[in-house]
Amino acid sequence: MFKPISNSSGNRTSICSQVETGKIIANKLYCCAKDNKNCSLTSDCFGNNFEVAQCHTLNNFDACKRTDLAAIQVCGGLQNSLLCLSVDTSSKNYTEYYRFPKAAEWIVNRSSEAETNNITVCDDGTSYRPCNTSNPNGTIANLTCGDLFQSEHRCNWRNITNGEVIADLPRKPIVELCGVGLTTTVISTTTTTTTAVSHDNDNDKPVIIGLAIGIGVLGIIAALAFFNIYKLRRRIRHINVEVSSNSASINGDTT
Repeated sequence: MFKPISNSSGNRTSICSQVETGKIIANKLYCCAKDNKNCSLTSDCFGNNFEVAQCHTLNNFDACKRTDLAAIQVCGGLQNSLLCLSVDTSSKNYTEYYRFPKAAEWIVNRSSEAETNNITVCDDGTSYRPCNTSNPNGTIANLTCGDLFQSEHRCNWRNITNGEVIADLPRKPIVELCGVGLTTTVISTTTTTTTAVSHDNDNDKPVIIGLAIGIGVLGIIAALAFFNIYKLRRRIRHINVEVSSNSASINGDTT
């Protein structure tokens, strides 16, 4: 099961499909083929039919500390899911695009509270760091991304050489909750089973009550019968005593 968050067509991405088969390790970078849905652990990902992807455990996802409604809707009540981010790689194997793979890695790895809001980061040739649009000295590329938790957000990468933009790549990263409710499903199944057993017991209650009443009535009847027999035996014994006394009196008078 999955829940689309941002830029999803409604269909699972390659990595989300693999999550449900148990083949994806959280916080690892994958290169996934769109056609056959295969994903492999590698940072070397290039081509127009591939996407860079990474999944994060939601209960350890720092951005879930955000208190805005968008974050609450994504993070609330789904702590056993993986939040997976995917973005298309570059198909342009030109010198001016050589730093884009690192930008793609940053996009799918953005997880801190600050990084998941609207943000611009600059590439100094070693890593991407938060900056502004003024492009500090040493900037060779910058990347601007919208709010990760919005239903539609964009990222735009630019190569900057000598202060001029010489390459531009817009991207629509896909964000999904994958493996949604796996634990919830188990709990639901257990609850259903328990409820079913409970209903069966409810159906048996009239029978059990009937048996209990029947046994109680039989017990009362038996007790009354025993009491009546006891009284009858005492009455017979009393009559025998009276008969014996009368017989003795009659014999005495005759003598």
